Parts: sequence; structure tokens; C-alpha cells
Amino acid sequence: MLIPPALYEDVDGGGRTSKGDQTEVSVVYHGLVPQDDCFDVCSNAWGWLMRASLPTLITTGAGQP
Repeated sequence: MLIPPALYEDVDGGGRTSKGDQTEVSVVYHGLVPQDDCFDVCSNAWGWLMRASLPTLITTGAGQP
């Protein structure tokens, strides 16, 4: 996910890299593995959260429920 630098605060210096005038943020969910019963549902939900709700929250101040 690419975020304009002015829209985030570097709290611990990790999980992001510069990409021109934007910043790429990496999010890793530790513990969610394909063998889990909820893997497909949880993986899809986390993907939606990262691709749809979080960018809306960052750019508008209101995420999607």
C-alpha cells in the first residue's frame, strides 16, 4: 500500500520504505497459516481491510466498517 508521507507518523522506524513521494507500508499477520480453519475467510477479510478500509481511513479520516 502506498501512502503519501504527510499522512503517517514514523513511530518505530520499521515496516515502510520510500517510493518517490509516497511511502510503502508492509503489514504482516503472524500466525495466520493456510492450515487454519478460517484461513480463507480471514485472509480475504485482512486483504479487504488493507486495500479498501485502511486507505480510506488514511485519506479521509473515516474507514469503512
